Amino acid sequence: LHYNQQDGQACPMEFRRYTFRHCDKNKLLCPQGCLRIAPENLLVFLEKIRKPDTGSESENVLDIVLHPKWTWSNEVDNNLKGGHDIAIVTLARYQVFSETIQAISLGSPI
Repeated sequence: LHYNQQDGQACPMEFRRYTFRHCDKNKLLCPQGCLRIAPENLLVFLEKIRKPDTGSESENVLDIVLHPKWTWSNEVDNNLKGGHDIAIVTLARYQVFSETIQAISLGSPI
C-alpha cells in the first residue's frame, strides 16, 4: 500500500511523506522507489482461500488509512520494526460476520 523502496531503489527522502492521495493529484510526487497503491487498484479476498483464482470473489476497496507513524517515517523500511505496519481498509460493500469473517480487536493506544 505504501512503501519507500521498490525495485531495489529507495524513495528519495523528500518524497517519503506523500501518500497515494498526493500521487493521484501529481504523479511527480511519487518517483521511482516510492510505491503507493490507491484503493481502486486493490482487491480484497475474504473467506478461506489459499490463492485467488478466477472463481474467487473479491471486494473493492473504497479507502485506505495508514498508521501515521508508517506514512511519515523517514526510514526506507517505513519503521517496520516499530510496529506501525497497519492500515484500516474500507470495503465498498458491508460484510456480514460468519465463521470465517470476524471482527478484530485492536489494542489500546499507549
